[in-house]
Amino acid sequence: MLKAIRHHWPEYLMESAGLSVFMISAGLFTTLLEYPASPVHQSIPSEFVRRMLLGFRIVGESLNYGSEQDELTHLFGSRLLITSLRAPCDPEGHALRLRSE
Repeated sequence: MLKAIRHHWPEYLMESAGLSVFMISAGLFTTLLEYPASPVHQSIPSEFVRRMLLGFRIVGESLNYGSEQDELTHLFGSRLLITSLRAPCDPEGHALRLRSE
């Protein structure tokens, strides 16, 4: 395990930095929308609209590609889009499609 930590510490550091930035921004945005004394909270009286805006802020996506993704999928030149939004499905209900460009 120590060998893995020594070898992969840059990746662990990047992941923790990304998660920290996300958590801090989510907290700040939530405070801006939901704190009663906030000017944004006072300017948007509808709780539904504030929650919808918060949901749009937190929804995200990531495009993974490169040598690490090729190694994970065993497909050269693959690109994987990860999103929290629901993808349209084909008649069989399959949402994930592989395609080459």
